[in-house]
Amino acid sequence: MSRIARPALAVAACVAILSMSACSSSSSTSSEDSTTHSAEAPVTNASEIPSDARTNLSNLSVGQCFQQPTDPADGLMIVDCSAPHWGEVYALAPIDAETLPGFEELNTMAFEACTPAFEEYVGTPYEESSLDATWYFPNASNWDAGEHVIACVAVPLEAPSLTQSVKDSNL
Repeated sequence: MSRIARPALAVAACVAILSMSACSSSSSTSSEDSTTHSAEAPVTNASEIPSDARTNLSNLSVGQCFQQPTDPADGLMIVDCSAPHWGEVYALAPIDAETLPGFEELNTMAFEACTPAFEEYVGTPYEESSLDATWYFPNASNWDAGEHVIACVAVPLEAPSLTQSVKDSNL
């Protein structure tokens, strides 16, 4: 798919996951409980993951790497960026609103925040990168719990996983 067509698909390519919403600028299939991305992370048995290695949207930090979620109840599994991983948080954008914006508005806010932040973090414009961008934003229950942030995440465009930090990688 062309780099120019991917952003146009972002508005239509979003899904609820991990008690939050996730959107991608690559093509995805929408459903209420799962998402299909162009790249999948190595699957790890959730029972082997220490609970302190899992987090949720409100605890993410720029530079954290994590595996692609396989079960919404398990949270995000944080891993060292030198180990195989699915995504790396490259920006956090606060949502400045009194009430939770609608899906389309959140997706637009995410696109407008995450696309320019991509080049600042990775070192290559999004349109020229070998990476893709996705974002997570809160659903209603997360919003009510005080999560008012969009997490921008760099993911592999074609490879199954990343094996290094994407910060200043020019990938």
